[in-house]
Amino acid sequence: MFARALNLERLESADLVRSLVQPTGAQELIRVFEAMASIDKHIDAREIAMIEEFARRWNVEPPPLKEGETEIHGDVIALRVRVDEYLGIAPPKEQAEELLDVLHLFEQADGHVSAEEELVLEELTGMITHYVDGTTGDRGMFEVVIVPQNDEQLGAVRSLLRGVGAKVARGGTVFSAGRFFSPRYAEAVCDKYIALGLFTRRVGA
Repeated sequence: MFARALNLERLESADLVRSLVQPTGAQELIRVFEAMASIDKHIDAREIAMIEEFARRWNVEPPPLKEGETEIHGDVIALRVRVDEYLGIAPPKEQAEELLDVLHLFEQADGHVSAEEELVLEELTGMITHYVDGTTGDRGMFEVVIVPQNDEQLGAVRSLLRGVGAKVARGGTVFSAGRFFSPRYAEAVCDKYIALGLFTRRVGA
């Protein structure tokens, strides 16, 4: 019934829901779904129904979501953080693979795939594949570095990237804003800091 109600015949929705009964990190998964549903700044009724169905099956409180435009967690960076938090609790690898299938369900739920959804799923696919394969190291990843141009920018960067130490590169003193699997996603992170007036570039791979 759940699969038919969502009209997502391409994926085995009902089987997927059953396979995720009482998963490791149920609350973390709900946060991931909430962030995914709002990534395009709009929450669809079918996305709310999916989240509430998962929450009901897992006996956790669903977030108070409303259909329509929203700013809640509507951010590709916030969604990546949520997935990283989930992987940080070391869920079974099979469950992590199923998460990727569920995220694709959310991507298709409203019948429209936004540029934000496409971009972030490219990065999340790399993250989850890296986790499932048990790969270590940063080979093939793209690093985003910020190069402060003056003392004022240096203070701003230290405030934005708390706990991140400076390192010396050919361009001077730089700060790493993270390493990413998708070059397009890394460029999106660059754009975030460039919009703040900070010299930022993508390096690696």
